[in-house]
Formats: sequence, structure tokens, C-alpha cells
Amino acid sequence: MKPDQSAPIPRPGIWSRRWFRRVTYLIASGAALVGLVAWAVTRPEMDRWLIGKLDEVVLRETGLPLQAERLEIHPFQGRILLRGLALGGDLLQARLLELDLEWASLRHTPHIRRILLQDPTLNLDRTRLARIKLRPHQEPSKTPRFQLDRLEITNGQAHVREAAWGLPSGDFGSSSPARAGRPTSCGWRPGCPGSSSARAGTRSRASWR
Repeated sequence: MKPDQSAPIPRPGIWSRRWFRRVTYLIASGAALVGLVAWAVTRPEMDRWLIGKLDEVVLRETGLPLQAERLEIHPFQGRILLRGLALGGDLLQARLLELDLEWASLRHTPHIRRILLQDPTLNLDRTRLARIKLRPHQEPSKTPRFQLDRLEITNGQAHVREAAWGLPSGDFGSSSPARAGRPTSCGWRPGCPGSSSARAGTRSRASWR
């Protein structure tokens, strides 16, 4: 090397850039957090805690206890599954309740794409109906509490021991699928979904299989 020539100065690598390090740390932290949440919601301890909290909400709103054998949350698919569901003891029992929803909508009006109820059994009589204690609410606002696109019920059975809700006593059931499928916006009040509370321009569908 000649005396008047100096060694080239190496350029700093991209890791030396502060903004790149910050973005990398942010992505890594987000991925770790998402992985931790996805792992936590599959733990049996979290299952029991979430079912307990859900039971508190349902009991406060309806006066009916809620039980489930298993709660599954699939955060990346937007699905919640309740297996071995029992509402009000034996008032309503179902093998599976599945909700398909948009997580982002929970910040404003929850958007439920589909509710699937598999093998439900409904037992009606005066004693069971007397357990229902709906919590009074203020006059409903114009803003709907949730939006439901589709309701599906498969292999449903109903046992009416005493005439109730305009239904004659007897046993009813269907093995064919039932579907209800137009989007509806609904508040937490009687007559919904499919009532006049739905916003103009929306549609409502329901099915019974």
C-alpha cells in the first residue's frame, strides 16, 4: 500500500441503525406476547377462570347459571367454542356452542359472523321458566349491542312439559339442519334478533336442523 493511500472505512451495518433495532425489538416483543396469550388461553386453569367469569355475567343478566365442560379460544381464527354447555341447569343443554366473530369489532359493536349450536335440548315448564330473571336495563339506545350474520342449530330437541310461550306441550325435534342467515343488528332486549330493533337495510337469517 502506498503511503498516500488509506484503508477504506467500512460502512456501518443496518443493525447499527437505531430505528431498525427498535422495529426488530417491537416485532419480537409482539410475537412473543401473541404466542404467550395463545398458550395461556389453552391452559385448563385459564379455562376454569374464563368459564367462571362468563357464568357471573350470564347469571347477572338472566338469573341462570352457566356451566361448560370446556372452553376453547382460537385467537387467530376468531372462534370461541363452549363444549358441554348447560344453561339454567337442564333448561338448555348443548354439545357445542361455537361463535365465529371479528375480534376488532369488540372495541365498538361486536360483529358475530356465525353462531352454531349443536345437539341442543330445551326443557320447558313453569318451574324452569320461573328461574329466568332478566336484569332490567334502561331504555335501549339506537346503537345495537351486537351484529349477527348467521345462526345455525343442528339436531335440536325441545321438551315442553307444560304449555309455554305459545307452544303446546309435547316433544319436538329435527335431525335436518336449520339455518338463519341474514345479517341483523340487535340489542340485548326481548324480540331480538329478527325484531323491529334491527337497523334499516339489514337482513336476518336463522336455521333449525
